[in-house]
Amino acid sequence: MLFRSGDGFTMANFTPSDGAKVVDCRPTDGSPLKAAWIYVGPITDGGWTQAHHEGYKAAVAEFGDKIVATYKENVPEGPEVAATIDQLVKDGNNIIFGTSFGFQDAFYESAAKYPNVCFEMETGYKFQNNMSRSEEHTSELQSQSTISY
Repeated sequence: MLFRSGDGFTMANFTPSDGAKVVDCRPTDGSPLKAAWIYVGPITDGGWTQAHHEGYKAAVAEFGDKIVATYKENVPEGPEVAATIDQLVKDGNNIIFGTSFGFQDAFYESAAKYPNVCFEMETGYKFQNNMSRSEEHTSELQSQSTISY
């Protein structure tokens, strides 16, 4: 997870397990953080992926030259996820965001394979020291949208 901190940002990875270590995946040489997003659909789908891409654009705007961001769209659930992660790690990405529950197994295995890279999943139930999750609270959103009508 990225948090605004003074002139830069703080990166922390949170896991729910007891004794979990905080993994700091920021580059040690002061170079910009390289962050990648993997999308299951197109960035113009008018829904799930497009909403995540809006978050990507917000991160780029918020962190400016402190982040180098990239994304891969239309990555199907299955073996292609692991291959995409391998390429993103090879390209030097420090943190990789996944936006599909179906990416979870590849992310979990990749987190073990690449302990110095942080992985952030949208939903899911598997964790590593360098893999955490974010998730929207659908029931709260539904409740709020019902109230607003």
